[in-house]
Amino acid sequence: MTGLKFMFLLVIVILFVLFGVRNMHDVEINYYNPGLKLQTIYVHLLYVILSSLFVGAVFGWSTSIIKQIKLKRIIRKKDKQVKEIEEELNKIRLTSAPASQDSEEKEISVSSASGNDAEK
Repeated sequence: MTGLKFMFLLVIVILFVLFGVRNMHDVEINYYNPGLKLQTIYVHLLYVILSSLFVGAVFGWSTSIIKQIKLKRIIRKKDKQVKEIEEELNKIRLTSAPASQDSEEKEISVSSASGNDAEK
């Protein structure tokens, strides 16, 4: 599997290098500096594309991190609810266990008493 990953990475790197070689001409970028004066710089097209790709990747990563944090918070709340419900269920089982044992003892005494009546 690592050989397949290496081949895939090698193809990506080759395509990236070919793209970079073909797009080395300069482009003009106009922007306003902090003093609100229009300035112009010249940058390789490859750098413009890579910087926009990087900004997009950071934006996508940050939104996914925010979503993961929200989901983890929801999971913690649900785990707490499950724990509370399990504790409540255990309490119900403990309180109903002696009552059910008493009813079983009554059933046994009733059936044995009716069995004695049948013998007479």
